[in-house]
Amino acid sequence: MDDDFDMDDEAGMEVQSLESIFGDDLEVVGKSPWTFNVVIKPTTEEDDNHVSIKLKCELGEGYPETKPASIIVQLEKGLNTQHREAVQKLVNDECQELVGMAMMFDITEAVKEYIVGFNQKPKSEHELMVERMEKNKKKELTKEELKEQAKRDRQDYVSTLPWVQERLNDAVSKENFIIWKEKFDS
Repeated sequence: MDDDFDMDDEAGMEVQSLESIFGDDLEVVGKSPWTFNVVIKPTTEEDDNHVSIKLKCELGEGYPETKPASIIVQLEKGLNTQHREAVQKLVNDECQELVGMAMMFDITEAVKEYIVGFNQKPKSEHELMVERMEKNKKKELTKEELKEQAKRDRQDYVSTLPWVQERLNDAVSKENFIIWKEKFDS
């Protein structure tokens, strides 16, 4: 931890408390204005973290009475650009809402809360392939079921036609066939 923090500087005190919370995951880059990078992970257990995001923060003059000069979201591990964009929007919204007060801890907590939902162990290529095959198989079953339903619908429609109804009585049965065969043979 750095001992050069000015206790009269509200931003400096906030950075100091963040440094005590995040430890090695927070790197102070500069002090005038306060700039730092913080890596946000879903849990404190290193083996259980499958995603992480880095915030590059510059607090700027007038902070916390003004919004931070910049907070840039960078992907670290396990997330894609859509997640980055969502987190950037979340950070911007939090800055707007919390202006006038120390907000960096609240922002890091909001980001942590967001990424915890995506903290899943990455799947192997084999697992992904099996999932795709099962999904395709379900689609094929669905296609077959649709074909069968269409066939049943056609059969139901055809059986309701009047000329089909009239001829249903002419259907060949064992008795009808015997009568026909006797007439044919004679």
